[in-house]
Amino acid sequence: VADGKPVVVEAEKDGSAVVIWLHGLGDTGRAWSKLATSVGVDWAKWVFPTAPKVPNTLAGGSEMNSWYDMAGVGVKELRDDVEGIEAAVQYVHSLVDAEVAAGTPAERIIIGGFSQGGCLALAAAFKYPQ
Repeated sequence: VADGKPVVVEAEKDGSAVVIWLHGLGDTGRAWSKLATSVGVDWAKWVFPTAPKVPNTLAGGSEMNSWYDMAGVGVKELRDDVEGIEAAVQYVHSLVDAEVAAGTPAERIIIGGFSQGGCLALAAAFKYPQ
């Protein structure tokens, strides 16, 4: 569900938390990686994955980085691609699981994002079992 390995910005200080940041439709994790140094959260490791390039209905079928297909921006349309959303949620959960396995407690992992990535962040956080 991702396009390559995520961009990782290691914590400058103690690294007591992890932020997984999900970009919006058509964007990349690399483009958002500047966020790690601009918000003043130097005690957190930041993980910026990039969604795969896939055809997106909202863009007339054009290929773009997209966590799941979107037919429109209405509430129902945003939830139409149930399989795609679930696959993206599972991918985010795998990122969280990897950080937990590396020693960061689940309660010290933040999932956030912008636009489509923000929607995915909410879905992944609410569905995470811990």
